[in-house]
Amino acid sequence: MAIRSVEVPITGGINFLSAINRVVALRLFISAVPAINLGVGENDLGLTKDDINSFVFYGQAGLGVNVAFLILIS
Repeated sequence: MAIRSVEVPITGGINFLSAINRVVALRLFISAVPAINLGVGENDLGLTKDDINSFVFYGQAGLGVNVAFLILIS
């Protein structure tokens, strides 16, 4: 089942080690993500657009490590 939606992530973060070392950096970030559901694709459950919320708001948080030019996010 596919739900078609438009999401607008708004992210902010802090880089803890950028002033100390340019090779390794530790980042903490948090995001707010408002989303508008546009429709539902074909599915075996018989769900339609009227069965889902048209507006959804959720958040994300994470920790990232930059090593030279590589970025690792968990």
